[in-house]
Amino acid sequence: MNIPFLSSLGARRTKHGLGRRATWLMVTLAVLFAVLAVAVPTPRSASADAPEITLSVTDVEYETATLSINVTDVDSSLNWKVNVVFKTDTYEHPHKNAGPTHTVSQGQESSSFDYDVQGSTVTADVDLNWLIPASDYTVEVKLCDTDCGSRNVKAEASTTFSTNSVCTPHPTNRGKWFPGYHFTKVTENELTVRVHVNSSYAPLNSGRCVYYTYNTYFENDYSEIRTAYIRHIGSGGRTAQIELTDLEPGTRYGYHITLDVEAEDNAAGFSGSTLGPNTGISEIEFTDITNDSAKATATIKNASTDDKFVYWRYRESPLNGDPGIWLTLDKVSTKTATADKDLSYLVAGTRYEVEASVKDNFNLGMSMTRAFVTLPGKPGISPLEPGDGSLKVTWTAPDDGVATITGYTVKWQESEEYFTSEFPPPTTTLSTYDADADDTSYTITGLTNGTEYRVHVIAKNESGGTESNGEFGTPMGIPNAPNSLQVAPGNEKLTLTWEAPTAKEGVTVTGYKVQWKSGSQTF
Repeated sequence: MNIPFLSSLGARRTKHGLGRRATWLMVTLAVLFAVLAVAVPTPRSASADAPEITLSVTDVEYETATLSINVTDVDSSLNWKVNVVFKTDTYEHPHKNAGPTHTVSQGQESSSFDYDVQGSTVTADVDLNWLIPASDYTVEVKLCDTDCGSRNVKAEASTTFSTNSVCTPHPTNRGKWFPGYHFTKVTENELTVRVHVNSSYAPLNSGRCVYYTYNTYFENDYSEIRTAYIRHIGSGGRTAQIELTDLEPGTRYGYHITLDVEAEDNAAGFSGSTLGPNTGISEIEFTDITNDSAKATATIKNASTDDKFVYWRYRESPLNGDPGIWLTLDKVSTKTATADKDLSYLVAGTRYEVEASVKDNFNLGMSMTRAFVTLPGKPGISPLEPGDGSLKVTWTAPDDGVATITGYTVKWQESEEYFTSEFPPPTTTLSTYDADADDTSYTITGLTNGTEYRVHVIAKNESGGTESNGEFGTPMGIPNAPNSLQVAPGNEKLTLTWEAPTAKEGVTVTGYKVQWKSGSQTF
């Protein structure tokens, strides 16, 4: 091997003598050692007592397998956890965990497993379920302290295995094996459909398949026969997933499916269309807006009559502030040119942006964004202050929401009419007054003394209004003066007598106030 730098060292050796030879030799060895140190990987665990994980996978079927774990030299002082991940190149199953710190509970299957501890050794047999037939799997196992953050991993190991991959014959008595289908992905070039199969024809680990061909609709030039394994997918029971790629945009494709190549008498067919090159969302409209919910309706341009999806997301978007994080909602399937989405758990008086798209990545040109404001929260209303033919109403602005309040409406009606049994209730005595956004009180005049009224205040913004709780009040006029007032003098006293005033409609006398003065005093 000719290394120029080392050759130059040799050339200098004859010129500078033995003392320099040792120096350059040490430098040369140091450089060589550094090169070797970079090239040779360092073991992960330097300690001889570091935990060690041994794995083996047995009982491998089409959809299940058993993973055996053996962990030795476990430090008893650790608050340890064993974490298992099993995955293919395209799909990762929910994690499985065991140990004193186990808190996870998620996914289609149990996310925990039983384990056994003998001294410093932990062993476990883990059921790997809902596997995909004919797939190559990688299993990764970690021993962690408390949690499996990168700094807490004390040992790790991995292994691989492959699930069974040969389609098995179906029973001869098939009957009604095909209850339905639904599309799960529709783009310009892809169609993914899930074909549902009665479980009696394809039980767990049976390795049974559906056979299918496809073509452009109304043409007889079908593709070659393909297969799709029947397995458990999500909550859909026994299902075969058919994925078609590299399709033409805006084209309808027909499917022909059977349980085997000779089952023409039990064949089924359906069709689906890819998105056209100009398909997208042309408009979003909002209806049924309340202070915590709304309904969004997206209109799809150039829509086919086949299955397609509208994807939704939304975020808070104040006019004078930074927008929030996009929150993704479930997609909506539709065969028409519109798709509805209910929005819930919103905040009153808040501006939201909503985006709808015919693609899950919300491509520009295929999506549309529109904004709306939820109704304001309830305004507060204070007890009414009665007057002569009047009631004074005082209120406060809603507590929640930052959207602009555009005004208030004060609404009042005689209680007797409000609580009538008629439906709809009459509105003969119903009246309103529109107040400005800065107003906080209003005095209702022209009322009938002695009649009870129910009063509401409505806070309004650009989307509508929200009504306060109701308050009740009865206006009262000033009574007539008492009659026949007489004063009888006595020893250091005056005795007053009078008669009740002449009755006045709508006025009830609740008491009397007596005042007196001497000389230049004033009341």
